[in-house]
Amino acid sequence: MKSRKTLALLLIMTMLSVSTLFACSSDRGAAQNHAASDYVAAEEISDTIPDLTEQEGTPEPRITREDFQGFKLTILHTNDLHGRLENVAQYYTIIEQVRQDEPNVLLLDGGDLYRRGPYEHLNGAVEVEIMNAMGYEAVAFGNNEFPFNDEELYDLSEHTILKNAEFPVLLGNVTLDGEYIEGTEPYIILEYDINGEPVKIAVIGVTSMKPLDRDFDITKRVVFSEPDKALDALTEKTKPLSDIQIALSHAGLDTDLLMRGVSAIVGADTHTKLESPMVITDGDRLIPVVQAGGELDNYLGRLELYFEQADGEWVLVDFDGYLYSLEGVEANPEILAILEKYADEYHDPADIEYSIMNTYEDAA
Repeated sequence: MKSRKTLALLLIMTMLSVSTLFACSSDRGAAQNHAASDYVAAEEISDTIPDLTEQEGTPEPRITREDFQGFKLTILHTNDLHGRLENVAQYYTIIEQVRQDEPNVLLLDGGDLYRRGPYEHLNGAVEVEIMNAMGYEAVAFGNNEFPFNDEELYDLSEHTILKNAEFPVLLGNVTLDGEYIEGTEPYIILEYDINGEPVKIAVIGVTSMKPLDRDFDITKRVVFSEPDKALDALTEKTKPLSDIQIALSHAGLDTDLLMRGVSAIVGADTHTKLESPMVITDGDRLIPVVQAGGELDNYLGRLELYFEQADGEWVLVDFDGYLYSLEGVEANPEILAILEKYADEYHDPADIEYSIMNTYEDAA
């Protein structure tokens, strides 16, 4: 007979899966409002990047360059989990394998970790514990991480996520008295290696303007800057400090398509399922934009970036991206144990049902 905590965990996963029937797809059409000149789909520039023909299941990396002498960066990314954790143990199985296979791996999340999930009342504690165990390099602070009012939380630096995270939480377009919020950073610089030489990657984080638009109490004390403009300033600031700049954006796809100056944009907020990268132009350069669905339909994404040196700088010359299929992927026992612990301690069916059906007006 299964233990009570095992049954509770199975119930959570089953109800979360069934609840996908209620998912709203309206956000995923956001990019369609842009004029064709704003971006081009990856498959429309096949002369410039690899073939992105759809394949059954998870494709193998489509760029195989055994003789490639430049720098290859593999970005694994999630976003907008909203507490829907039923797949994260399988994600970690894939992540561990990629870390064994690839020399330069960067694991990022675009934010909105816990709102509307079964553990919302723990304010991100479960999600952060899991992400600590998975070894995320950085996570963006999503709009749903902000308290809806002062009764919920007055001092943002006391947020459970900021107190418990063992990874940098990036928030580069929100300040308090001219300073970034305590416990957050506008960017991080990570150092990788190629042939004994360092390659420095700047990951720059920005978030949505939704808390300001919705008049959250905290917006009376903090200053929100437009994310694309903040990214411009931070990109210029980090260029002397780094070789490659990556945007980690919770600003939403429409705003991501306005961004320039970076080598890639790892997006979030609009829950857009991009099975291959969208591409925007920046002069004679291309910038891939990725996002891995969200909430009831979240994925683990992979973005491969290939850089070569030109005139003393690392230039993106090729890229590829896709979302993983979980078919045949076993769940990592370490992550399952964390989920099982919380399922046993905190939940009964009434709590789970309420969390699944609890939605906030326009609160993506």
